[in-house]
Amino acid sequence: MERVLFSDPFVKETHHSKKPLYAALVPDEIFKGSHFERRFVTSFGKVREKLAVVAATEGLGYGTMGHRIDG
Repeated sequence: MERVLFSDPFVKETHHSKKPLYAALVPDEIFKGSHFERRFVTSFGKVREKLAVVAATEGLGYGTMGHRIDG
């Protein structure tokens, strides 16, 4: 929450200057939600993935992050 609210908050004026077309077409609330999701919720995904690796390593003897399985 520290990063989302204080160190890297959504600033409407900065968003408008960087992406004027998007700002004209899409309401600021949409981008504010997207900004929050990327900064806050994504970090929980990493924690969950790390926890899954620990559980796999303890239960199965092997676990890794970011590994793709085809088949």
